[in-house]
Amino acid sequence: MKIKIKTVQVTDIDKLVEISRQTFVDTFGMQNTAADLKRYLANHFNEIKLKKELANPDSQFYFAESGSRVVGYLKINVAAAQTEPDYPHALEIQRIYVVEEYQQLGVGQQLLDWAIKKAVQLKKTAVWLGVWEHNLLAQQFYLQAGFLRTQKHIFTLGNSVQSDWIMTKILEE
Repeated sequence: MKIKIKTVQVTDIDKLVEISRQTFVDTFGMQNTAADLKRYLANHFNEIKLKKELANPDSQFYFAESGSRVVGYLKINVAAAQTEPDYPHALEIQRIYVVEEYQQLGVGQQLLDWAIKKAVQLKKTAVWLGVWEHNLLAQQFYLQAGFLRTQKHIFTLGNSVQSDWIMTKILEE
């Protein structure tokens, strides 16, 4: 499936809030409590928080669009915007999510390719991301794309303390 990748603007904030919440719940809703999800969504995917993230010059958001519908999104970080300090010469993929009915159609791959292209343009030596240790499908996707598990970090969802694999892909020069 061919998509259009579009830079998210502050005027798109309502769409960004909606797709962020929808895809997060689709991905993690079955494995977490409703209370933890509600708390996480309220704290991380609200208009004020997302506008602040959009305003950060070291972060970029992109929508994946099929026709006029937003079917996924990507958030990348460099420099101080990264969620871990250990990767100063890398680009972080902080979020890459696809609406459930558009998964397995190549949308995620196109977003990943876009992020890697951006990393190359920025002369980064690697791309890294965190993926929940129980999200085996996503881990397999990244392993097939050349990422390796390099370490773990803690991710707190509501009151639930969880572990994410940090996966890294070294870029060819």
